[in-house]
Amino acid sequence: MVRMIRKAQKKAQISLTTVLSIVKLIFTVFVALVIVAVIFASLKFEVETGIPKARVSVQKLLFSKSLVMNNDELNTYYPGIIDLNNFNEENINKAIWFSSDNNVLAMNITLYKIDNKKNVVERVRNVIFNKKHFKDLKTRSYLKGKGSTKSFILTQPVLILDNNDLTPGYLRALVIVYDQ
Repeated sequence: MVRMIRKAQKKAQISLTTVLSIVKLIFTVFVALVIVAVIFASLKFEVETGIPKARVSVQKLLFSKSLVMNNDELNTYYPGIIDLNNFNEENINKAIWFSSDNNVLAMNITLYKIDNKKNVVERVRNVIFNKKHFKDLKTRSYLKGKGSTKSFILTQPVLILDNNDLTPGYLRALVIVYDQ
């Protein structure tokens, strides 16, 4: 009888060891699956950069020394006040210069005056930044996926200086950025 009890105890010890090893194996597999899931989740993560690129480009315009009103005597610049005499393609290219062959960003920038007395919005001037690639990037905006472009319309209130007269208005920019 003592032999039978010892035999039963040995079987219980073996089965307990087996159960513990199975639990260890399951835990190891679970940890490995969690690590793999975390790695794959981080690989599929994409950052959307189109809207920030568009906003930064418009802000570059509004704060550019080549476009805004300035006082040469005091060397003071007034961001948000666009001098109509400086609102041309040459100065806009100076304001948002990336490289000599920029195929990443193009903009169609339109300046509007608001006449509150007549309750009318008048289109003042239209300038295309990166005219060389604008048409190509615009046609790609209808495609989807990598290699295509995304377009955003951004509107920013400004003051327009025309013959020493400040009038309220807004700058509307159709910004097309390359989806990388």
